[in-house]
Amino acid sequence: MLVSKGKCEPSFPNEVVGRITVVKELKDVQCDFIIEAVLEQLDVKKKLFMDLAQHVHPETIFATNTSTIPVTRIANGIPNPERCIGVHFFNPAHLMKLVEIIPSAFTPDDLVVKVNNFITSVGKQTILAKDEPGFIVNRVARPFYTESIQIVEEGIVGHQDLDEIMESQGFRMGPFKTDYRDWE
Repeated sequence: MLVSKGKCEPSFPNEVVGRITVVKELKDVQCDFIIEAVLEQLDVKKKLFMDLAQHVHPETIFATNTSTIPVTRIANGIPNPERCIGVHFFNPAHLMKLVEIIPSAFTPDDLVVKVNNFITSVGKQTILAKDEPGFIVNRVARPFYTESIQIVEEGIVGHQDLDEIMESQGFRMGPFKTDYRDWE
């Protein structure tokens, strides 16, 4: 879709795919920096990092894309918990510039700097967040979504109309819109 809208060169999708290496077994993972984006459940995230820890170098960075689980809870109990850090991208990640960097209680300052430098090197804007539920952006957005649901439940306006109203006032998308194709 980005090609058809003139937002990238026709060769770009194939270049991106060419940089991806698919592995079928965790034992075949060989990298210095892993960003997980699995199901938003503590046990699922911890199990993935525990399993990966058996196969990767002890200094491999484990970044979690969690948006709600404290990073310290994910890091606690995994081998070398000091390598775990939150790197929270926003959807759709290829268009949204902001990335929250969330150190756990175990994360050393030099790892925060290293991860921040990497994320900014790929064209993202970072913000350092405390390891609190929702971090920064989701905590700020929570009242927006709660009030939007209440307005619709009270019958003041329908969800599609509310989306249109918010977008007409400069919001990129309304609180109920989930079709990211319109963003591109």
